[in-house]
Amino acid sequence: MNKERIKVIIPYFIILVASLGTLLPQIAFHATILGSDTVFHWSRFYDIKMQLANGSFNWFQTNYTFQQTGQIVNAFYGPLFAWLNGVLLFITNNWFQYQIVSGLILLLISGIGIYRMCLKVNCPSYLGVILAILYNNVGMIPVWLIGSNFSAWGAALMPYLCIQIVNLLEEKKNPYHWQVVTLIFAIVANIHLLSFILLALAFCPFLFLSFIRTTNKGLFILGLVKSALWGIGLTGTIWGCFLLVYRTNKISSPGTFDLAGATIHLSPKGVALKDFLIAVAILFLLQILLLS
Repeated sequence: MNKERIKVIIPYFIILVASLGTLLPQIAFHATILGSDTVFHWSRFYDIKMQLANGSFNWFQTNYTFQQTGQIVNAFYGPLFAWLNGVLLFITNNWFQYQIVSGLILLLISGIGIYRMCLKVNCPSYLGVILAILYNNVGMIPVWLIGSNFSAWGAALMPYLCIQIVNLLEEKKNPYHWQVVTLIFAIVANIHLLSFILLALAFCPFLFLSFIRTTNKGLFILGLVKSALWGIGLTGTIWGCFLLVYRTNKISSPGTFDLAGATIHLSPKGVALKDFLIAVAILFLLQILLLS
């Protein structure tokens, strides 16, 4: 293996080691962590595992969990991703191993995404590794490790969308890479609809700006049309389930939730998930000023 290839591999190896380091306390204590959303999501995954174990499959009903009531849960909440987790649980065979493996996959996807995004904006490789490690240990990523919160998966895929935002800002002839953008949004939609909405809201202003600046608006519009058509197909398991069930069944509305109470707020102290230090905010502002 030549030196250039080793130089390319080392950052990814460091991210892998750092990800294992993040999970090390849980591995050392052989602990299974139960958080705010754990029981709900694990019930969904366990039902799929039992379907696989018994060879009795039902896309809609949950017959092995939720008190064997046959409630429709997975069909309305990222069914394909729920099945992937059910398969992972079936393979790992217990909750501890599942939690470690799924956590490691999340950290690698997130860390590599941040690193690749940093390379995209010509950030030094070492700084990209540092930012990847930081990103994996603050904000939304750790909420999967300690609370099984699906917002973490949206946050893990956000860097890949940011790379496409850079393309929108830098390129003028063909800035909209519709294949990659469509795939990212389809994956996020199949995991967590709220993350899909948040990513779309973040992406749309740059999409509009890029459309104004592009020198080939016809190609841009064609890409948007292709995205819409492929997006409908790739998310068919989501809207298809809703159309099928709501057309013939009366489903109770979801419970109300205080979104404002769960957002990140500026705080003079503390490092809780809902606190964002004022000192850190100042550092971000200074960084923006230095780069402008």
